[in-house]
Amino acid sequence: MPLPRLAAALVCLVAAGVAEAQQGDLATLLADRVALPDAGTIIAEGNVEVFYDDVRLTAETVRYEREGERLFVEGPITLTEGESVTIVADMAELDADLRNGIIRGAKVVLDEELQLASPRVDRVDGRYTQLANTVATSCRVCGTGTPLWEIRARRVIHDQEERQLYFEGAQFRIIGVPVAYIPRLRLPDPTLERATGFLQPSLRTSTLLGSGLRWPYFLTLGDHADVRLTPYLSEVTSTLETRYRQRFSFGRLNVEGAVSRDRLEDKTRAFLFADARATLPREFRFRGDLELVSDPSYLSDYDFSDKDRLDSAVSVQRTRNDEDIFLQATAFRTLRGPDLAVKDQVTGRLVEGRYERRLPTGRLGGDAWLTFDTTTLIRPSNVDVAGRDVARLGAAVDWRDSWVAGPGFVVSARAGYDVSLYGISEDPTFPGQVTQRTPYTSVGLRWPLQRTGSGGTAHLVEPAVALFWSETSGGDVPNEDSTLVEFDEGNLLALDRFPGADRREEGLRAALALGYTRIDPSGWSLGVTVGRLFLGQPPSDFSSSTGLTGTSSDWLIAARYELDTRLRIASRALVQDLENVTRSETRLDWAGRRLAVGTVYTFAEADLADNRPDPTSEWTLDASYRFDRNWSSQVDWRYDTEERQPVTTGMELRYQNECVRFDLSVSRRFPRSATVSPTTEFAFEVAFGGFGARGDSRAYRRTCTG
Repeated sequence: MPLPRLAAALVCLVAAGVAEAQQGDLATLLADRVALPDAGTIIAEGNVEVFYDDVRLTAETVRYEREGERLFVEGPITLTEGESVTIVADMAELDADLRNGIIRGAKVVLDEELQLASPRVDRVDGRYTQLANTVATSCRVCGTGTPLWEIRARRVIHDQEERQLYFEGAQFRIIGVPVAYIPRLRLPDPTLERATGFLQPSLRTSTLLGSGLRWPYFLTLGDHADVRLTPYLSEVTSTLETRYRQRFSFGRLNVEGAVSRDRLEDKTRAFLFADARATLPREFRFRGDLELVSDPSYLSDYDFSDKDRLDSAVSVQRTRNDEDIFLQATAFRTLRGPDLAVKDQVTGRLVEGRYERRLPTGRLGGDAWLTFDTTTLIRPSNVDVAGRDVARLGAAVDWRDSWVAGPGFVVSARAGYDVSLYGISEDPTFPGQVTQRTPYTSVGLRWPLQRTGSGGTAHLVEPAVALFWSETSGGDVPNEDSTLVEFDEGNLLALDRFPGADRREEGLRAALALGYTRIDPSGWSLGVTVGRLFLGQPPSDFSSSTGLTGTSSDWLIAARYELDTRLRIASRALVQDLENVTRSETRLDWAGRRLAVGTVYTFAEADLADNRPDPTSEWTLDASYRFDRNWSSQVDWRYDTEERQPVTTGMELRYQNECVRFDLSVSRRFPRSATVSPTTEFAFEVAFGGFGARGDSRAYRRTCTG
């Protein structure tokens, strides 16, 4: 601190005890020059600063009069309170604690976003700021320019405690043109994240629902709960959407729903989704999901969800280092067109339970687990075969271990025994009760070989081989949990490719794999995996498209390429006899400074066992491009290359600056089932910044030049 200012501060504090507040605290006054014309007056000039609590005042001249304890301030003046309120003014008359007084020629800036300009500002109790003949905007105004939007009001009151702005006689203008008059208006200030009131409206035009307006209303229910009500009105529908959220000390509850009356069905339509989480005693966790809908097409007609199967479930789980307990009950409802005609033959209810416990292994080493599990599957139909119900009770003991041997060989071993007891009803093609026993064992060998070149390039070559054996004895059971099989690098060296317990691979099998990874110091890496399975006996439970039929599987070829964090390419394919591709998937992700792209191509050959009479080939694309700091766009595309027609398309164009955001979007959905109607939808939304917490708008702040 310069010596003149230090001396002035000492004179003020010691000689005058400047600006004593009602609580007895002292304000601090710093200045370049101080004059004491009489015993009751102090005049500070040049770079004056006054501090009291979280209030800081800077000015050119401050005159303090002990009688009445008043500060007379001449500008330019800057008054800051905390981190969210800044007042810039020409002159002011304030009391000693800077919380009451009159400020003239002022501009109030809230949270560096919303600006309120007024010829006169009255401060009351450090809580209320009253402005007369006010102009409010969050737009940056350069020189004598006109803001993109503004609110002119006869009077504005800012309640800093409630963080609310009250406008009287408000007139909303766009580029200086009045477009609306509102006698009274209440809005949250930029620091408030949750406040009761209307949110930004949006316009929506759909070939199915017509043109309509959505205007959400947000209602706070204390600090831990809120409700959002969104009316949606068009010439086709009258809809009320709702969302309820509540947080508890032990969990949370989210509820979403809607009710509609429209011309599409000429009846009341509705849906309800609820999601609950809770922490229970003894480290148990509860989860509940409820999904209800009035008719199969309601969710897709209103674009509420793209789900084609609803699953309501309740579950309880506890996981520890040596124990896992899980119990879940699920009720299903299909919305898929082909399944609706036979919906009573589709799984209706499913109950699952599992208990796992780690066992001591002593000198044997490794990890051993004892598992008990149960599954009950119920169909609504009472017709034989079509209404088959299955219950299974299983018990298993499993041991695993791995170690390093010889010149860096990684050896792994596994052994176990599984027993399953089935109860089958309403299907005379299977016995009523079946017991299956499955012993199994496996051993694997990997040999990681690494070399680092002189330039820092790392090469890793890893050949691997694994042998498996298992044998299932007992009667035949229906396949309920292993109908969808994926063969990829994740289970190439696994004991079993079946995801469930109703089917298991049997006999002696072997897996061969070779992996190669290159990591270049310039920032890119490449990885390739090639592998194949050899089976002692041809399996009968794998469908043709899995690549696992015959005594040897299709070749699995997988590759990945990464360039820093910008580019990632991953591809895998099943190749039959190194000639025909039976299944493939390729994904590319690019994240550049302006362009971000994610695209996936998938192909699978026809497979009647997998309910796929024709080959499927699909390409999806999600991309975004930023033209400059303010303009950006997004595109999504899903195309059926086999049928040569799009499935869904969409595009969004956005403009955003420090005070406004425009969103224009268009999407088209093409029908693929009887429950989905073709729809084209247009949506337009305008959001004005500066009211309530809406993210960081500082990144879009403009600068004035010239």
